This record gives sequence, C-alpha cells and structure tokens, in this order.
Amino acid sequence: MQTKCAILVILCFCLNLSCAGFVHSDSVWVGNSPALQFLLKCQLVKQKANGLSTDDIYTKKQMEKGIIKLQILAGLPVTGVADAKVLKMVERNKCLLKSAKQRTRQGTQTDCRCNGVLDYNGNGQCRSTYLGYRWCYVSQASVCGDRRGTGGRWWSHSACSQARRYNSFNIE
Repeated sequence: MQTKCAILVILCFCLNLSCAGFVHSDSVWVGNSPALQFLLKCQLVKQKANGLSTDDIYTKKQMEKGIIKLQILAGLPVTGVADAKVLKMVERNKCLLKSAKQRTRQGTQTDCRCNGVLDYNGNGQCRSTYLGYRWCYVSQASVCGDRRGTGGRWWSHSACSQARRYNSFNIE
C-alpha cells in the first residue's frame, strides 16, 4: 500500500513538473512573437510585472486587443488579426502612438482645427459624438471657443464644424 502511494505521489509530482512552464494553446509567449514584442514596446498591451515566471506569457485575447488598438491608431479596418498590414508595421518597428503624441507636442496651431489624434477606442477626428455633436482633439494652443480639457488632452465640437467646412477629415 505504501509503495502504491509513493508511486502515485511521484507520478503526480512528475506530471506537475512536465506541465510547468509550457504555454497553453490560448497563450502567446513574448519570445516567439515579434508582434507581441512590438505591442508591448508601443504600450498597446500592458506589460506584466508580477515577478513571476509567467510574466512573458499573454493570452491571445490580450494580443487581439493590442492589435485592435494598433489598427485604430493606424486607421486600418479593425479585425484584431495580425494581417499583412499589421505585420508590416511590426517590421518597421515604429510606434504610432508615440508619433501621434510627438506631433501633438510639436504642433503650435493657434486656429481651431482637429489635430488628428484618436484615442484607443477610435474616438476623435469627428468620428464620434458627445451631447449630439461631433468632436475631435485639438492642440492646447487652439483658439476654439468651446475647447475643453479631459485627461490631459483638449477637445472641441467647433473644430469639427471647421473641418466640415474645409472637408479636411474622413468620417467612416
């Protein structure tokens, strides 16, 4: 009886060891995925910092959400799939979000116009409404009469009226 119990304990221990460290089929390991490395670098997927051995393993759902954010920023059709266009951006290795932030900081526009920034949900650039009116992000120096600040960004309804007049945006 003791021998059977000892064998059972050893068998359970070996099974646990053989499963430890393996990536589940619904997971992606950072080391095997240039796309996930890019999404982490560009902060489109939140990096884990728990100090655990699984910090470099992410779910496919986390990766899909990161790809969706990337597709929104790039103005691509939102599929959540790492298609050829997404892989080309990964290959270029340039974060779109940083570029948009840099353009916003560099912009010194003093008139009332949209600055081209979209949030992670694809809002901005007169694509969505608030209180029944289209809105977009504007520079801090903008002279829009209705300019408001939220979360460190400035936005306006009237900039969309200006954009419509000059046909300088595309509503999809």
